[in-house]
Formats: sequence, C-alpha cells, structure tokens
Amino acid sequence: MKVAEMRMLRWICGLTRGDRVRNETIREKVGVTPVVCKMREVRLSWFGHVKRRGMDAPVHRCERLALDGFRRGRGRSKKYWGEVIRRDMEQLQFTEDMTLDRKELSVPPSFYSRVINCASMEVLQSYLLWRQTECHIGNQYNTCLWKLVFSGKSEKEAKEILKLARSSINSMDTCHLSLAKAFLENVATKRFWNNHSCLTEELGSLTEGINKIKPEYLRSFQFESSLMLSTWIVVRVDGCRFHRFCEDNGFQKPNDEQALKLMNSCAVSLLEMFKDIIFAYGVSDEYSFVLKKDSLLYQRWSSKIVSAIVSLFSSMYVMKWKEFFPEEFKEPPYFDGRSVCCPSSEILRDYLS
Repeated sequence: MKVAEMRMLRWICGLTRGDRVRNETIREKVGVTPVVCKMREVRLSWFGHVKRRGMDAPVHRCERLALDGFRRGRGRSKKYWGEVIRRDMEQLQFTEDMTLDRKELSVPPSFYSRVINCASMEVLQSYLLWRQTECHIGNQYNTCLWKLVFSGKSEKEAKEILKLARSSINSMDTCHLSLAKAFLENVATKRFWNNHSCLTEELGSLTEGINKIKPEYLRSFQFESSLMLSTWIVVRVDGCRFHRFCEDNGFQKPNDEQALKLMNSCAVSLLEMFKDIIFAYGVSDEYSFVLKKDSLLYQRWSSKIVSAIVSLFSSMYVMKWKEFFPEEFKEPPYFDGRSVCCPSSEILRDYLS
C-alpha cells in the first residue's frame, strides 16, 4: 500500500527514484498525509468519543471496535493492535485516575411524571410489582424484540426466541442472549423488602409477598386526571429558588438582559417542539404557555403535559446556557409547573395580565 502510494505521488510530481528525493519532501509538495498517519487518525476516532474513564474500559471498547473486523490468522495479531491502541491513548493523556467527562447533549431530554397515592403498604407493594413488570416487559420489547426483527427474524420468530431464551436485556446497541445473567429480583417480596433495613425503617416491614396485582389496584394506577375539554390550557413554568440562583451567577438587577434572552430562547424552542402551544408569555423567572382549545396533547392528561413541558424547558435552559453566559452555573437550575384551564378568552386574558 505504501509503495503504491509513493509511486503514484512520484508520477504526479514527475519524479523517478533516480532523482533521490525523500518521500517526506514529495508528500509536503503534494500535500498528502501519509497512510500511517491516516490510519492513526482512524484509530483515534474509534475511541475519541469514549470519555475519560479508567484505562482498561476505553481499551476494551476500542479492541471490540477494531479487532472484531479481523479474522483469526489474517492481519496483525490482537496483541499488536492492543499495544497500538494503548500507545495512542497515552498520547491523548488517558490516565486511570480520570473520571467520566460529561458528554454534550445533542437533543434535550424530557420526562413524564405522575403522582400515585398509595393508602396502604399493600397498595405500595402492588404498585412496585406492577412497575417492575411493566418496565421489564417494555425493555424486552423495545431493545431485544426489534433488534431480532431488524436482524432478519420475523416478529413471530423473535417472540419465540424471547420466550425460550433466558437472556440479559440491556439498552446497548446489541442484544446478548445467554451471555450474562442480569440480577432481577421481585422487589415486592417479603424477603427483598425486609433484607433492606432502610426500607423497613422508613416504610415498615411486609407481612407477606405478592405475585399478582389486584384488578382494582391496577385500575387506580392507570387512572389519569384529564383537563376540561374545550378550554385553554395554560402551563406556567416557574423557577425554583431563583433569587439565590441569580445571586450565585451574578445576574444584574432588576432584570439581567442575557438571562431574559436565555428564557426567551428556551420558550421559542418549546414553541417549535410542541405544535399545540400557540402563545407564550414570560415575566422574570416564569413563563406561561397557552395550548389551543381543542388540543389533545397527551390526551389532555395534566401530569403528562406539565411534566413534559417543565422538563423540556429545564433541559433547554441548561443546554443553551453557554450561548449566553461564558461561565458555568454554580448550581443546576430547576423549575416547577402547574396547569390552569381557562374556559373563555376573557378569563385567559385576565390570567395572563
């Protein structure tokens, strides 16, 4: 590869081996990077996104990426490539005492939340069992089932594999069947609960374990309070402990121009992401978002609407902070929210004013 490359470069420059011109001089003249340097750049790009963890973790990650493509008996040995990777990592100043750096977010995260009232230990026990079961089944379906379908299996075949295989399901890009056993214990059992003293001290002990959820409990867990139909929905996002936050970050009084621009930028992002928001109005550290009358966003469930908007606003505030302030914030900002229904435009106007 290297010989062929140099022959081509000499031909381009009109040179022959008899001219006795060094290879480095020819490359500088043509402006071509040596193949060895290009290969090194590729190796670095393999683990450049792996942040600064302990020395072994990035090495094993790189070895999986680089070495899986080589068949046994062809190319360089695994030991050779491992040494190459370690040498490149030393040049990047990876050390064992480095902790995981925060990766920049490309998309702002948002979350849903709900409040579940559990009147007794039995209800709480049933809720924990329900959530554990729902999350485990959902994780199997979303991470493993469709990975099997994408690999060429039919949906029926993939479901049969899930039934037969006792597998560890993770959220990585691949599904490893029967390679490692995940710890999965029923959190609603008496054994698990009573073995953790912090639970018994705060909430009390369980008298017996359960393996099945009563239908009436399940209906109460799935119940959602919906906002009144044909009304304007106003979601107000309000900064929590923002007086202290402003002092810690040196905001100018009474209103910091950059801070207001940051709030406006976050509001614009929400208007772009939630098409049902038709109007937004902000004052100081709060913002009100008005959803159209016929909005069916999240089936008009109050908890989902409020939590999604508040969490997305908080995420945008953190992500956009560097665009308006040169220094990092001292403590992370956070917001609360509430929803209000306005039956008429007059009531909506009075509320906003």
